[in-house]
Order: sequence, then structure tokens, then C-alpha cells
Amino acid sequence: MKQFDIYRKPVFRNKLDEIMTKNNISSSYLSRISGIPRSTIYRIRMNPYNKTTSYIKNKICESLNIQKEEFGEKVGYAQMMFEKIGSVAFNEKNISEFKKILYDETRGFFQIDPYSRNSCINIKMKWRRKNTFLGNIRITMEDGELVFKIIDFDFKYYEKELFDSIVKSFELYAKYIGVKYIVFSPGVLYNTYNKVREPIRELLNNKYIYYYKHLKNNTLLDEDKIYKRFINKSDRIYGFSKFVTY
Repeated sequence: MKQFDIYRKPVFRNKLDEIMTKNNISSSYLSRISGIPRSTIYRIRMNPYNKTTSYIKNKICESLNIQKEEFGEKVGYAQMMFEKIGSVAFNEKNISEFKKILYDETRGFFQIDPYSRNSCINIKMKWRRKNTFLGNIRITMEDGELVFKIIDFDFKYYEKELFDSIVKSFELYAKYIGVKYIVFSPGVLYNTYNKVREPIRELLNNKYIYYYKHLKNNTLLDEDKIYKRFINKSDRIYGFSKFVTY
């Protein structure tokens, strides 16, 4: 399969939550009559795009006395992306929580401006001594996974304490909204710092892994090899990733 064929391939969307809500059926009751663990039913209800085996689909349909066609339908990949990203968008409630997390970790005040249907933000630290911070973040999808992706990450000068506290804030917020992966685009490093080794070293120290082409193609490279790749600007479309939701 070519790299972008996934965007043209239909995906299955189940209607289990809609069916159970309409018929006033609880997860506990369906678990009891179907023999399927309640935790599995809960995951399917909460994620209409949950990958479900034919066996479980058949058991659920049999237990609910419905046809397989009623259980769900195939939809376009773009619709799935819109729904998934929309569920974790930078709405007013989430922005308020994000600002709180940032303040708790940095003791700084931040301005956050959402755009593109609340899937992206420009972020600016209002004040912190003589340093400044500007950033751009997007909620997007890579390899079928929701990703908290840092596109711009700009300081007036590199400051380890501030760098670490902002990275930690991003990780805590990603966990809060339930996004699995946090990614630093390579551009945030070689476009920002005169000395790129420090932020690369800190990301590696914080268990970020360099990835190549695809999000799940993690590559264990030492600091010198990564540094050379970034200086030569040979890997513009790749970056550092970390699994943050447990």
C-alpha cells in the first residue's frame, strides 16, 4: 500500500453507543448476555472507530438481536479525522485547563489563540524574565493515531529549566485530552536554535525517540547521528515522538 492510500480507504464506524443509548441498555447488561468483558464493550462504545474482531461484532449483534448492517457503516477517512480531532479540539474548556497546566509547571502566563476549527493554536508566553516563548501546536493524525504535534517551539535563548517545564506541560495536557503521541517536528529545532545539541539532548533524556517516515518507525540513533541529520536538514518531515497516554 502506498503511503497516502490510507486517506482514500474507507474505515468502519460502529454505532454501538447510539444503539445502546436508544434502547436503554447498559454495558454491564450487554456484557452479561454476550459474555464480552465490560471493558471491551466500553472501549467500543467510547470509540466508534475501535478495531473490533468479527467474533465480537457477531456476539454483540446476536445479543442485541440486530443485523450486522445495523451495527455500523463504512465512512471516509476524512470524516474519521474530523470526528477524532474534533473530540479533543482546543475548545474553551480545554484551553483553560492547558493554561492552568502551563502555569503550574512554569509559573508563567500564556496567551493561546485557536484557529482552523480549534485543531491548531498559536501560543505565546506573556512574560518570564528576559526570555520569550512562541509556539504553534496542532492536533492531527499520523498512522491512524491522534497526535499532539509541536510545529514551532521558539525561545529567545535556550534555557534548560524553561524548556523542560514547557515540554512537561505539553505531555500533561496530551494525557489530559487522551492523545496517545506527542511529536516534535524537526523544524522546531534547527529553525530556532544556534546550538541545536541542547534541545536534542533534552528530548532524548526525556525518552523521546527519533522516528523515520512513519510515527511507529522508531529509530534508536545516538546524539551525534541525529545532530548531523538535523544540521544537514535531511529529515525535514520526521521528528521525535513519545507515547504519553497510559
